[in-house]
Amino acid sequence: MNTWHTFESLLAELPAAQSALADTVRGLVYKADPALFERLDFEDDRTFLEPAVFAYFTAADPPATLEQLLFSYLPARLKPRRLRAYADAAGRIHFPGMGWITADAYSAFCHVKWHAETGRFSADDGRSALPLACPDVVDAGGVVASQVVDPLLQQFLDASWRTRECRVRPVKDAVHLPALARAFRLMRQATPALCDAVSSVTRRIFLYNADRPNSFASLSAHGAAFLNVKDDNDEIFFVDDIAHQCGHMMFNALTQEKDRFLVRPAHTPLRDVGGDEHDPRTLYSAFHGLFTYSTILWILQACESSDQCSRRQRHEALGRIAFNLAKFASDLDSLAAPGLFTADGCALYELFTGVYDGVYRDYRAAVRDLDLSDQPYVFDYARFAARHPSGRDRQAPAASAAVSLR
Repeated sequence: MNTWHTFESLLAELPAAQSALADTVRGLVYKADPALFERLDFEDDRTFLEPAVFAYFTAADPPATLEQLLFSYLPARLKPRRLRAYADAAGRIHFPGMGWITADAYSAFCHVKWHAETGRFSADDGRSALPLACPDVVDAGGVVASQVVDPLLQQFLDASWRTRECRVRPVKDAVHLPALARAFRLMRQATPALCDAVSSVTRRIFLYNADRPNSFASLSAHGAAFLNVKDDNDEIFFVDDIAHQCGHMMFNALTQEKDRFLVRPAHTPLRDVGGDEHDPRTLYSAFHGLFTYSTILWILQACESSDQCSRRQRHEALGRIAFNLAKFASDLDSLAAPGLFTADGCALYELFTGVYDGVYRDYRAAVRDLDLSDQPYVFDYARFAARHPSGRDRQAPAASAAVSLR
């Protein structure tokens, strides 16, 4: 059995893991609003995996109402004709699963009316219709993307964006949304099992361009990925970052019971178990890294050997492979100390080691002499290209799509 086949078997556990997360949210919704809960389809996991609902229950003072967040999931006959909702600083009200309307309220709660016969909202006085603006669908699995972040999810950016040193720049939607859609098509064609897994855990992708934070995903907004883009990023950046951030979502779902995998507490500082003393991560976050290096390398290998990618893109994919292999090796070493993992955790560690060994074996000759010493924390292709101008196409490794275990 090859490594990627084993990895696919791991991804096959995602539906059950997602259902377990949905069960947790079911209980929270029931306790918060029993009457609303009774109008929802109890058996529909998708309802209870809405990212904004996760954020609602983790916010100290949520700028939304549960009825607003779950409005689109209510059966047509049970949707309220009038409801309370929150409008952001621009007067926008977000209804997850539907889109945005604009009201005459700013950073405040207000009331709107729903007209079932026309499928439209209106102001509370009923005099003006409120057109619904829908986000862009970027994958056949229903993933949507936008640079507009609703107030509930804005909380994950505010701490960085409100600092004087952080510059926030406009996102070039006309460039990045098509590139994101192409990235999903490439992933769906090249690594369909990985793309299916991404689509199964991902609802929304938010694009932003800022000095910080780096791209991220959070269990507190499970199902939403935040991607920090640069003007020149294309689908190679996106397949890497999708596999990375959505990989975090997958691993969050798969490892809800952390003590099933870890002997030591999940929050144990990595420096206390053999990691670099300057590394701020925890044991669990480093364990996450082993999973996301695997998902990233899976798609990058496919891109590096694909005739669907240009020579420049294959060159970038090669640089990213080298970059991730170096980080992968370091984290495998940091987590090699005995007594860190249970039997289930050891099985995962061995799987990740097999991924590394197989990819390194295929690419050792190609990456051996690459100089990555000037790379920042996030891979920078411009720097890589300056040191390593793209040469003639090399022969792609025959085993790139099916790496064998050691």
